Amino acid sequence: MSHNYSVMSTQSFCVMKINKVLFQIIMLFVVSCSVSEVAGNVIFTSDNSHALTCHNVDVDGRRSAVFCIYPDSRGIVCIGTSRGLYLYDGSTSRRVGGKALSGSQIYAIVEYADRLYIGTNHGLKVYDCGSGKTEEPVSGHVGEVRCMSRKDSHLFVGGLNGVYCMDLRSGEMKNISSGLPHSSVYSLLIDSRGVIYAGTYAGLARYDAYASRFYKVDSPVFAKSSKSAFVNCMVESKDGHTIYVGTGEGLYTYQPSHERWGSVGGLSGAIVKSIARNASGEILVGTSGGLYYDDAGTLSHYKRDTRNSGSLSGDQIWCVMTDKDDNIWLGTEHGMSIASNSSVCRFIKISSLISLRMGKELSNNYVNSMVADKDGNLWILLYDDSNIYRYNVTGKKIRRIDVRKVSGGMPSHMCLDSRGRLWCAYDGGALVIDRNGGTVDVKFPHTGDDAAVLTMAPVGTGVWVSTLNNMWNIDGNTLVPSAVPVPRYAFTAIWDDAGSGKVILGALDEIVEVDKASLSKAQEIGTVRLVMECPEGDDIRLNNLVGNPAGLSVAYDKNVSLLVSTLDYSPDVVQHIEYRLVRKSSDGSEEWIAMPEGAGMISLTGMSPGDYDIQIKTVGSPQSPVVIPLRVGYPYYLSVWAVSLYVLLLLSVIGCILWYVRRRGMRERVSAKGHRH
Repeated sequence: MSHNYSVMSTQSFCVMKINKVLFQIIMLFVVSCSVSEVAGNVIFTSDNSHALTCHNVDVDGRRSAVFCIYPDSRGIVCIGTSRGLYLYDGSTSRRVGGKALSGSQIYAIVEYADRLYIGTNHGLKVYDCGSGKTEEPVSGHVGEVRCMSRKDSHLFVGGLNGVYCMDLRSGEMKNISSGLPHSSVYSLLIDSRGVIYAGTYAGLARYDAYASRFYKVDSPVFAKSSKSAFVNCMVESKDGHTIYVGTGEGLYTYQPSHERWGSVGGLSGAIVKSIARNASGEILVGTSGGLYYDDAGTLSHYKRDTRNSGSLSGDQIWCVMTDKDDNIWLGTEHGMSIASNSSVCRFIKISSLISLRMGKELSNNYVNSMVADKDGNLWILLYDDSNIYRYNVTGKKIRRIDVRKVSGGMPSHMCLDSRGRLWCAYDGGALVIDRNGGTVDVKFPHTGDDAAVLTMAPVGTGVWVSTLNNMWNIDGNTLVPSAVPVPRYAFTAIWDDAGSGKVILGALDEIVEVDKASLSKAQEIGTVRLVMECPEGDDIRLNNLVGNPAGLSVAYDKNVSLLVSTLDYSPDVVQHIEYRLVRKSSDGSEEWIAMPEGAGMISLTGMSPGDYDIQIKTVGSPQSPVVIPLRVGYPYYLSVWAVSLYVLLLLSVIGCILWYVRRRGMRERVSAKGHRH
């Protein structure tokens, strides 16, 4: 017969009842928000239950206007600014292109065949990722470039001097501006049918490939006002039936099949500077007065709020983009803002749901926690006691287990897993006690952070443990801990909602829903994806990517600097990388060195000659580390030629000594014969 026992004071019982009612009220709001979100297909709702919170990035540590954002084929984000071209790896931004791009205003970037085609206020530039050199096309100067679009091997370039078409294979450039309503072109769009549209200062034009010229698209909207005819940006709807046209006086819709125009309500009079569409088809509109999000007629508006660090970096939205994870990227006059739209975590402000003021703080009775298992045992953990006590109610026997003696840590929290094993957490790890009394000590990976445990709870077949700076998932089968890719909050409550497939995490004024089905994909966050060598005194170059099996080779008196990154751009995740330098002849027992959060530059100095492995991984990652072979050369006086010379000189000296000894012996023998005669 199995027994379940629960022992608590009257005060504890009342507190638990209050907490239960509070939790039910909160979850009622959570469920209702979730239902309305699914029914209306709304991501950012007007009641702010899912507010747009931004992570703001100052490019190169300074506030610069960001005109374009372009993710390249490597996963690196290229940023076109008012001061040149920068690369962003999720934690830091660094200049690229040297003097050829320094100080240029960069409005558009397109990649083709390992080359970046860059539209600037000084014309079209080409950055060769293989050589690290920046050059101009030999076919002529196209003037100031404002927009570009690529179709197969043809690059269409729009600027203040019209539209040009460049054959990317031959480099041939030709002017195709004939028929444009105005020579200044600010936007280009190649729709799903392959038709080219040009947005000009005086309206919209469509290119006729057979006639090799543009024709103006008549619009009653543009006829009303010369200001609205200024077409800044365009994007095609997901179904391909509609083109959204952003102008100086609002956002309009154009249906090519019916030659029909319309307007988007709520944006009348707004100066639309940029527009984008996410994977679900929702439209994001950047204006001179902030960001608008349009979802099936529901419009949300987000502006810069100096009182809120999570608001936009500026109200002038020069560019907007969504990435493969549906994160929202905004380029403003003061830098770049990234808003998470992750499917892994969903945030709900408790203060927006309910306000509850508790009475006076309850005193404790020195019992930290108690857990009753299915074998008739009551596990008791006291405050400031290194022991946990297992009391068998039937046999009335007490067994004491000294956690500090086994693990070296003071016990702080307990829970039971799905197998009936008791887990006892301490700062830096957890002790697992099976039903027969056997123990296994599980240590968390060293992170350099405070490992004080806040709470723990069973999740699936394992256990999650929340510390001050990390959330750990200890696999119930392997007992191997790994970091859970959730925001680094001080979570004080964990609940596994098996019915919904989500884990509910509670923090100060925050509830975070973690989708367990998405965690397997999110675990890839722990993989280092970029390793780039940074030679001393040189600009960052894409041709310095380290991926060859031979690794790196440096001279004896040189240092090694590597830029590493996970290339994860979610604002909810902070990059935390550790590394170690292992000599190949050693046993690999060197300690891992954890870098500060957000840091990605590894500098190795004062290395002895020999062969090494640089091992790099994220803190707490279950993934294998990235291994970069490194050979440190010998000084000139220990080189092969120098050692050969030393050996040759030594042999010469030995030969001279032997010759001298031999000659001396011969003289002595000749002298001895003369004396005998």
